[in-house]
Amino acid sequence: MIDQYYPRTSSARIAATAQLDAPGRRLQQGDWEGIGGPTVVGAGCDIGHFCVVGQGVTLGAGTILDAYCLVEGGVTIGENALLTHRASVGCRAAIGADSVIGALVCEGSVVGRECRVFGDLVHRQLDPSLPWDAPEARERAPILEDGVFIGWGATVVGGVRIGGGAYVCAGATVTKNVPPGWIVTGVNEMSSPERWKGALRKSPFFGSGRGPGSRGLKPLARSVAFVKRRAWTSATPGQRRVGGSPSSSAAWAAAGS
Repeated sequence: MIDQYYPRTSSARIAATAQLDAPGRRLQQGDWEGIGGPTVVGAGCDIGHFCVVGQGVTLGAGTILDAYCLVEGGVTIGENALLTHRASVGCRAAIGADSVIGALVCEGSVVGRECRVFGDLVHRQLDPSLPWDAPEARERAPILEDGVFIGWGATVVGGVRIGGGAYVCAGATVTKNVPPGWIVTGVNEMSSPERWKGALRKSPFFGSGRGPGSRGLKPLARSVAFVKRRAWTSATPGQRRVGGSPSSSAAWAAAGS
């Protein structure tokens, strides 16, 4: 069956109860603006029971979807990523290689390489009186640079940018840009690791004193050999290369939209 429908991915394993190329639901207003086409499943992917994968999705080689995960249309996921804990990824989102997603990633979000996301990435909903699917209701989505950690129960709201190697603590709420390598707790309470008084200050996550801007997470270890990494780029809306650093921490701490 896999050879018949996915001739280039015969090494993938797809559960019998998983649904690929799933059409999107009917919208209240508008349409899906051309989201469609076949799902592309990379070599060595593993798609668990009761997963739903929309049309026009690309799953990089070695990516794993645990049972009950949802990937909406037009999503791009890099190599060796993992979706778990019934993760839900909205249409046109982009997720970088070696990332782990265990929560909600809203439509149009951009998640860099080697991120771990266990809190929700959501839109601001500035005018909730608009119809849910109205084109004018669309808002900017969060952008996470490489190596970002989002803890359990945290919420990242709106078109903010989380700098590379930043650590958002469990339960935090983020509505402003976060400098690379900084720690966030509470509601937009930000601190550099050097000024943090807890045990997290000494975590290898922060590169043993390399300071803000250093890469946060090391590559995700797996029991199987990694596929050779390739530069992750994109050419369609909602798929962007992420990375780089700001000129100053003050600029990153400025309020998001």
